[in-house]
Amino acid sequence: DGSLIGDATIHAWYKPAGVTTTHADPFAAITLPQALEPLLGAERAARMLSIGRLDRDTEGLLLLTEERRLVSALAHPRAGLRRCYAVATRFALGAPEFGRLTAGVRLTDGWARALEARPVRAADALPVEVTGGDDDPGQWSFIAIGEGRHHEVRRLYGTIGHPVLRLVRLAFGSVTLGDLVAGSLREVRADERAALEALVATSSRSRPT
Repeated sequence: DGSLIGDATIHAWYKPAGVTTTHADPFAAITLPQALEPLLGAERAARMLSIGRLDRDTEGLLLLTEERRLVSALAHPRAGLRRCYAVATRFALGAPEFGRLTAGVRLTDGWARALEARPVRAADALPVEVTGGDDDPGQWSFIAIGEGRHHEVRRLYGTIGHPVLRLVRLAFGSVTLGDLVAGSLREVRADERAALEALVATSSRSRPT
């Protein structure tokens, strides 16, 4: 039918901190298949691929599929899919810091900028387990990026003098963390799939030929 996603199954998973997004790593405490095995069984967990990655200490939304063709198509910067994060820092960020993030800062691999950077809002729907309780690690802010370079959010915040204490991905394209709790899994809904398809199609039409 010409669609990218077609009838491929895509899962939304709340990756807990401590899981390494790889299939084999002798230094990893727990790999992706090991974390998914209780949810999907060993055989299917071993086939599951992540669309994009989250580093070991980052938690939150990770999209999973068995369809290899979807991985690069959806994770590549040219797909234009926003990645949204809640970021905990020791001190609150203000307008000057948010302005620097959106204007762009120089990283070791070139310039990078946030698509959006601001205080957290109620509509961002941070998980209760993230912001609740006495162990709240600090002040939370919101950032959206379009590329997902290696440790990009951590490096952006480090460059402006606010090291990241905790990092949670809230959304990837049209898919949101929603009611998922750490370690839980759900299939991506039909409306989210359709929106992903539309976002990628719009991005491909807008690219120069």
